[in-house]
Amino acid sequence: MKYDVIVVGSGAGGYYSAISSGKRGLKTVLIEGEELGGTAFRWGSLAVKRILDGFRGVDEELLRKLGVDIEEHYRGKYAQGVRDMAYIEGIIRRKLEKAGVEVVIGKGRFVEEREDEVVVEAGGRVIEGKNLIVATGSTGDSLWRGERIITHRELLAMEELPERICIVGGGVEGIEIANITSYIGIETVVVEMEESVLKGTENNLVEPVVENLKRRGTEIYLNTRVEECIDLGDRVRVSLENRGEMEFPLVVVTGIRTSNMPEGVDVETREGYIVVDENYRTSNERIYAVGDINGIMGMANAARYQGEQMGEILAGKAEGRAYPESLSRAIYTIPEIACTGFEGEYSGAAYFADTFRGFSKGVEKGFVVVYSNDGKTICGISMSGMDVSEYLGPLGYLVDKKVTLEEARKIMMAHPTMMEAFHDAVEDAIKSISHRKCQ
Repeated sequence: MKYDVIVVGSGAGGYYSAISSGKRGLKTVLIEGEELGGTAFRWGSLAVKRILDGFRGVDEELLRKLGVDIEEHYRGKYAQGVRDMAYIEGIIRRKLEKAGVEVVIGKGRFVEEREDEVVVEAGGRVIEGKNLIVATGSTGDSLWRGERIITHRELLAMEELPERICIVGGGVEGIEIANITSYIGIETVVVEMEESVLKGTENNLVEPVVENLKRRGTEIYLNTRVEECIDLGDRVRVSLENRGEMEFPLVVVTGIRTSNMPEGVDVETREGYIVVDENYRTSNERIYAVGDINGIMGMANAARYQGEQMGEILAGKAEGRAYPESLSRAIYTIPEIACTGFEGEYSGAAYFADTFRGFSKGVEKGFVVVYSNDGKTICGISMSGMDVSEYLGPLGYLVDKKVTLEEARKIMMAHPTMMEAFHDAVEDAIKSISHRKCQ
């Protein structure tokens, strides 16, 4: 049986490629070598968010009055979140079947390319198709080896964690994990070689996250390099530059990822990642690559964005856009960070607490910043606060379409809502720009 589309990998890139292809009437098969879901669904942002969602809304003061051990309560929430992720495979399978996508479990191996098709072996089958989409993602890696030296994938599969932990790397992965461990009472040390955590993120967005971590007892060592990690069997000895040696029951190494190159695929690569054009096509005209494997941006939302275009591209109904001006991105910390576009010369800000909905919800923290480079169009939007990632999608569209501040000012908001803070930030930016021009 010949397929129109063969997809290898079921993370965000593969899943959305298969769904978009199936919904457009293309005969599609998805191949997965392990469990359905990949990093994005099983051990990445969704897993982190499921666990942190269990922490949100907990009334710590009430628990104290009732004599409940708060950290033990959070540990229970953590364990439940880990167990809940097992249900994801069934959800993904049902959605794929609904879109008409066939699922094959087995490691996919590219066999050959014929005149009008590619051939892949998987699950004891020979699968022929017109097009192949590689969506095999990337895997967490470490400079050191040992049973007690793990990556985020192993950590997020553990229902019970030790009392003390070292997280190597203060990027997105490391800080999201630190948010989890700090809430369940684990003595956490984050080691970051740069001068700040979440490098590349605006300081005003990072500060609330760091403040919350430190309030919960997390230690953060900046400008500190890990020179060596040695697994001693019952503990790990960590040698830190300028800080000597420390020992931990468990070390989690973050921020190091290697691409999962599928067996047999011979296409152009650069620094270990597959090179693609604006339509995600590789150097082989029948092979495409989406998600982490193409190295454009190692984030689940980027993989989804790319995958959702594949059905239209392969059906000949649209061209791809591999490099959008504003790729929305979220960091699932407490508080959350959400950004789209980039910082500009002009800005305006507003606080969620100053909205009437903020008053009704009892919100005390969180803000929106709107940026403009030319004093007219919106070039970026940043937010900090509870669940701000939920507000992000439509705002990215405003940046992509180069909507002006005046146009954004006229958007009708439901009242009262938290997103009225965006309107207030736009007003503040207009006022700030007007004031500067008058000087």
